[in-house]
Amino acid sequence: MRIVFVEEEYAIGVYEPEKLMIKIIWKGRQTSEQYRATFQKALKLAEERVVRFYISDVRQQRVVSPEDRKWFQEVALPSAIERGLIKAAVIFAGNPFKKYYLNNILNSAKLFGLPLNFFYNPDEAENWLLENVKNG
Repeated sequence: MRIVFVEEEYAIGVYEPEKLMIKIIWKGRQTSEQYRATFQKALKLAEERVVRFYISDVRQQRVVSPEDRKWFQEVALPSAIERGLIKAAVIFAGNPFKKYYLNNILNSAKLFGLPLNFFYNPDEAENWLLENVKNG
C-alpha cells in the first residue's frame, strides 16, 4: 500500500513499502523552501521506514537553484545514504540545463559510492533499481 507523504502543486512524494522505494514526481516550479521541505519529509520517512531505492521524476521540474543543488549534494544525499539508500534513479527529458544539474548530482553520488542512473522512461528506471535485489 502506497503512502503519500507529499501532495502539493509542485510535487507528489510516495513511499512504496513492498519495494522499499520513495518516488518524487516534480511538477513545475517550486520555491527553495518547498524543494528542501520535500526532501526533508522523505528523509523523515526514511528514519521511520526502510528505504533502499529512490526515483526522482524531474521531467516537469523547473530550474533548481545552485544553492539548492548544493544543499541536496551536501545535506540531503549523504543523509539519505546514512538512512539506508543504496540506489537511485532520475527520470528526465534531456533538457541541457537539467543535464548540467543532473551531472552535478551524479558526481556527488559517485563520491558517496551511490549507484545513480538516468532514464527517459519510469518503468526502465524502476526495473534498473530493483534488478538483482533480494529482500531488503
